[in-house]
Formats: sequence, structure tokens, C-alpha cells
Amino acid sequence: MGGNALGRQANRMSLPQHRAFSTYCQERLEPFFKGIYKWKDLKDKESHGDLDLVCAWDEYDPTAHVKGYEEDLRFTHQVQERKGIPSASNASPNSGLSVAGDGATVQAPGGKATWSKGLALHPDNLKFRAWVSDLAKALNASAWARNGIKTPIISFAVLCEDLPFEEAQDVQPTEEQKAAGHEPFWQVDCITVPSSTASFALLSTSYGDSLVVLSYALKILCPSFSLSSTQFNLKHSPFSGIPPIQVQLTTDPVPFCKWLGVDYDKWQATTFADNHELWEWLTNVEPSSILGTIWIKLAAPRKEDHDKDFETGDGTPVIRNHVRKISGVAKFLKWLRRPDSHWVKLAVECEAAKLGESTINPSSCDDTARSVASAEPSPISTSVEQLILDPGSPSPLDNHARDALTFWDCQSEYNVQYADRQGQARLLAERRQKHLENKAKQEAQLASLAQGVDQLKIVNSQVDL
Repeated sequence: MGGNALGRQANRMSLPQHRAFSTYCQERLEPFFKGIYKWKDLKDKESHGDLDLVCAWDEYDPTAHVKGYEEDLRFTHQVQERKGIPSASNASPNSGLSVAGDGATVQAPGGKATWSKGLALHPDNLKFRAWVSDLAKALNASAWARNGIKTPIISFAVLCEDLPFEEAQDVQPTEEQKAAGHEPFWQVDCITVPSSTASFALLSTSYGDSLVVLSYALKILCPSFSLSSTQFNLKHSPFSGIPPIQVQLTTDPVPFCKWLGVDYDKWQATTFADNHELWEWLTNVEPSSILGTIWIKLAAPRKEDHDKDFETGDGTPVIRNHVRKISGVAKFLKWLRRPDSHWVKLAVECEAAKLGESTINPSSCDDTARSVASAEPSPISTSVEQLILDPGSPSPLDNHARDALTFWDCQSEYNVQYADRQGQARLLAERRQKHLENKAKQEAQLASLAQGVDQLKIVNSQVDL
């Protein structure tokens, strides 16, 4: 989170400080998790704003009443100094909690603690907060904040003078900290995920912008593809006004990378020096692979008026405004489209070919031009009104979405959800049709009544004569 998750900016760490802090945190947190994995960072990164750890934990239930954002930002030295102050673990109706607009808030010297709105004293929240308090005690942390539901991220602040190793000593406060009277601290973010998804989370969240680059690339290939920090999903809305179908394709980085066409073993064995080295790995794929298809599409010649947008990574009509906000994607696209890029050369060749469609298995696709042609999105059929009135004409999956369902053996799961959504769509269509029929009936009655009134006026006028 860049070291700013706790209401104050954390002090940056040099590489030796970052290593020492990582060792300290992993040793202290080891009893609480099935596995702890430090993010892989680029070698050219000289300092860090925080420490990021992927923590494998299977006891968290995302359906529990642990929602929203919670924090304990009192920044007190040592946990024992909190004696007598309502804490995360002992919160109760009589603990002195006062309900604020955003939830329940504990006011105390040095800061405040905010619990989720409407759920401050729910047993699930109390249990979770007690566990977070145990983590804070293990780290000797002075403050914490939790955000996220499906993948809770718990950020801790540890005052530097409370750390027992040499690298943490003599850390000087920043000018901002001096002005506010705050003490230097370091931040550690614990990204809690199920143990079955920890390896996938490490792949997707390491190296900064790699997740957003991959997510953007997959959206370019198929709008139904959805990449999160823990899984690769297919999300599709065949019927307007009905919740979308969501199918989990995989949480395993090995087959995922094989499907993409990249070398996962090299990723595991290598610490990349800089972004260019990372991007070289990401683009070291066969042109007929899934990623190869995407890189050719993104490197394809563009109209002259798109050239001015290279700095922002623009040039692709799909999610155009979104790209402007992601500097990592913009830099990658500029690098991919450099004049000496072999992907630009392939894109020019394929632009001239424009043949066929790809097969479901990228490794068996021999014709690059066919792969690129199949990346063109299928047209979305019918209007919203027609979809509501005719659930037999859903918005179709494109070729890549259908191929992915087959490749990952998820077609049957998709079919089950599709049948459910179609049933909902039919019910909605019936209600809509009934509404239209009633409306037409009312309009006919009003028209008949109006006609009767007009006839009565004519009769009355004749009587008056």
C-alpha cells in the first residue's frame, strides 16, 4: 500500500533494513500461518515504503460478518501501555465504544479505533479482531488497519525504536513526522489468502505492476476474463439485469502460466533486475500462444492520432480511460511498441494476413495470423429491451471465453450457472411481459373511456340543439 495504510506515512527502508524487517516479521508471524512468502521485488529498487507478505491462512471465512474497513490507530508504545483502553480483543457493549457515523469508534490518547458499521460487536468481528490483536502483539505493533473481504489485507505499524535489531536503530523522523510529533515506524502488509492460492497470489502480486499488466492484457483478449490476486475467473453477463455468471478457472500458477505460454520455472528461479527484464520474460512467448496473440494485437499499427497517447499507454479503444490511470501499463505498452520490437514486426505481418481463428490450445496453434484474427471481440447481440423480453437470445460468449471453458474443463459449471440465470431471465421476462400487457390493457381502457366521453359529448350537443 506504499506505506500509507495507517493514516500516517511510514518511513522508507533501505535494502538491509527491508531484509532485517522481513526476517523479523516472518519469524514472529510464523506460528499464525501455514506459510509466509515475501513479494519478489526488482533488483533495481533501492528502497521500500513497506513490507508485503503473502500469508497462507485457511481459517478465514469470507462469508463471515467481517466486512468493511477497521483500524486501531492509537500508535502506543508496547501493547501493555493499552491497559484500561478498550481494545480489539475485549470490545463489548460495556467497553466504552461510542457509535460514530462510520461505525463504532474508540477514542483514546494518541488516536482512535474504528470498527465496521453495524457489525462492531458481532461475534465474527470480535473473534477476528482478537486474532489481529494477537498478530499485533507478536509483532510488537503499535497500530493496525484491515481492509478487504475476500482477501483481507492487514497492515501493521511497528515503531522503529521498538524493534530489537540494529538496522532499526537511529532511524530519524521525517520532517512531516517532526512537525506532527510522530515517531518513525515501518509498515508491514499481511495479505491473507487461502493456502491453496498462496502461490498464485505470489505470482500475481510480485513485481508491482505485473498484475495490472496481465489483467489488462487478458481483458484485451476477452472482456469476460477476470484476474484477481488469488485466481483466474471467467465473468459473463448473458442476460441484462441478471447477476453475471462467474466461473473460477484456476488458482494454480503452473497450468495458468502454461496456458499463457510463459515459463513459470524461470519466474521462480529468477529475481528480475528491472522492469525491462520482467517484460522480456513476459513477452518471451511463442507468437501463437495466448500472450503472443495479445502482444501482437497490442503492437499492431495504429492510426496517427493514437501516437500522441503512447505516453499514457493509450491507443487501444477498449477501456481507454482506464489505461490513462495505470502508469505501469502505459510504460509497458510504450516498451512493447518501440520501433525495434519484434512484436511490432509480427503485428504488421499479421495485419496483412487477417486469416482464420485460433484453436483452444495455444501450443497447438501454428498460424499466428489466425490467432490474432480470433482476438477480435465477437459482437454483442441484441438491445437491453430485447434481452429482457427474449431470454432465448442471450449475449454470447466470444471464442476465447468458450475455448477457455473447454481448456479448463469448466463448461459444465458454466452450464449450471447459465441455466439458473436463464431461469431468472425468463421470470423477469414474464413479469416484464405481464407489465406490458397490463399497461396495454390500461391504455386500451383509457382509450375506450375517452371514446365514450367523446360520443357522450356529441349526444349532449345534439340534445342542446
